[in-house]
Amino acid sequence: IGNVPGMREIYAEVLDRIRPTLLSSFGRYPGTQGYMPLNEILAELLTRETGCETKPEQIILTNGGYDAINQAIFGYTGVEGRVAFATPSFPYWPAVRRNACRWVAIDFSDAEAYRIGLGEEVARRIAEGTQLDLLILNAPHNPLGVFPSDAALTEVGRLAESKGFYILLDEVYRAFSHQKRPWVGAALPMERTIVIDSISKRFGLPTLRLGYLRVAAEDVPPLRAGIANEVIGINLMSAIFAHGLIETLLERDALDLIPREIARRHYLLEEGLRPVRDFGVRLGALEGGIFRLLDVGALLQRTGKSVDELVQFLRGSDLEVVAARLLYPVGFQGTMAPVIRLSVGSESRIEAGSARLCEAFEALWKTPRR
Repeated sequence: IGNVPGMREIYAEVLDRIRPTLLSSFGRYPGTQGYMPLNEILAELLTRETGCETKPEQIILTNGGYDAINQAIFGYTGVEGRVAFATPSFPYWPAVRRNACRWVAIDFSDAEAYRIGLGEEVARRIAEGTQLDLLILNAPHNPLGVFPSDAALTEVGRLAESKGFYILLDEVYRAFSHQKRPWVGAALPMERTIVIDSISKRFGLPTLRLGYLRVAAEDVPPLRAGIANEVIGINLMSAIFAHGLIETLLERDALDLIPREIARRHYLLEEGLRPVRDFGVRLGALEGGIFRLLDVGALLQRTGKSVDELVQFLRGSDLEVVAARLLYPVGFQGTMAPVIRLSVGSESRIEAGSARLCEAFEALWKTPRR
């Protein structure tokens, strides 16, 4: 996430603000739990925004959100453990494999099927004999763009308690929800729920690579021990900068600066892509996040192209899109949805890009099938 108007000036202000702290930090390790001033402000934010009482000691800083995912899998599963997630998906599977576990893909044809059917599908897999150790619940889902229904969340929480698996609540895009709604975690058993978030994403700091875990207090010591055996901890300079940035945004009452910009970009994308409905392309649902799926099934059927061929054609027009196969694990045996994924995270030229996409889709739609 980047190119947000106004953030460059704030970054410069933060650099001046943290200079003394930064200079005094050289020559010491950050430790395996993080940087306590940052832990404190994150715990305060999480408590205020979700209603979930969180103490600084329950926060473990990580090297980006993906490291938080990796550490959660490492800490809450064992060798050959089963880790489930809904597909199409963010690529969780490398972290699953890296920890000597097995992934379980719970596939959904579209966003609505995921929204209403997550609980039922998890229950069905368990009834068929699948042993789960960890369920990754991404809310809002990347790339489906929606939240599970209240009924689905309640069912997932009930299953976690009765069957004994943990829930990894991936909230990397919670701040980019497009409407106010009850916190997802309120329906889940917190003693079996690990919350992760990305400071890099939420505060526009991908260069710094910072994320965090929020875990039950009794789980902190063994998790810290595991992290200590792998790495010495996060980059202390990154943590100091992040703390200074969040303090500055709070003082300016500007925590929503980046989310408002992402919402504006989504609006421009929605408006700009209205014509694509005439060319066999459907826009996916959107309740939050930075991505948008486009269902190109009708366009592919008319032109005889594959998703990969379509992506290659669009990239030839200097359009950056992601093909469906990259949203599924290597070795996936099901039917991949005929979709491509767009991002508004770092792209500020939404109107020009939308117009170019429409032109490309129109040209393909009018090209006879060979």
